[in-house]
Amino acid sequence: DARRTAEGAAASPRLDGRPCIVCSDAFFRYARDRAWVLRGADLRVRAGAIHVLVGGNGSGKSTMLRLVAGVLEPERGKVENGLRRRQALLPQDPKALFVCDSVLDELREWQKACGFDDAAVDAAAERFGLADALGRHPFDLSGGQQQGLAFAKLLLTGPDLLLLDEPTKGLDAPSKVVLARELERLRDRGATIVVATHDLSFASVLADELSMLFDGEVVSTEPTEAFFSRNLFYRYREDGFLRAWAASSSDGGCI
Repeated sequence: DARRTAEGAAASPRLDGRPCIVCSDAFFRYARDRAWVLRGADLRVRAGAIHVLVGGNGSGKSTMLRLVAGVLEPERGKVENGLRRRQALLPQDPKALFVCDSVLDELREWQKACGFDDAAVDAAAERFGLADALGRHPFDLSGGQQQGLAFAKLLLTGPDLLLLDEPTKGLDAPSKVVLARELERLRDRGATIVVATHDLSFASVLADELSMLFDGEVVSTEPTEAFFSRNLFYRYREDGFLRAWAASSSDGGCI
């Protein structure tokens, strides 16, 4: 069934990789008169793995991603990111990445700087269901299409590190499968991926390792299968995505 498929896929040989991201005793708050968002947080991300951050609203997941990216600096502690020069960050609001008047122009924005060709643009548009929307303004797309456009735009840069904040927001089950397959492809190519998400079913099939944040601290980090088998609070249920994932796996990756 879909649940057993997910658990089998969660086992990973990548957990003996060297750490490429190390956060040590990181403290951060957005103003001196406000509460700490991160309080002595420690995190190690292994190169070539998909590492997922879970936790409730306000636990510090998005802030941790921004510290890793270098968008924010810790007030105390240290954040080391060996892949920062070739990274891409997907924010929670994909519209933050849009500066052009059409979908096509968005996909081409970094073409000269990153050296990808028109064929790569066309392939990305096709893969994420944007081929019929190339002339539309990005703000006129649906939420799921905006998410797909933002992700496609980042992938075209060929990053070695992807930092994704709630990447499945607004996506239906088939679109989540497309995203999951892309993340698998990138990981198999050697990329490192860090995902902050509330989507536990998505995490259950993609993650090599999960870290749980609570009250600004990383309270546990475990391989995916162990995390879900021992956790009484963070559990996933079979849903449309898991069924679509199982179907795509049995069909050789097609849905």
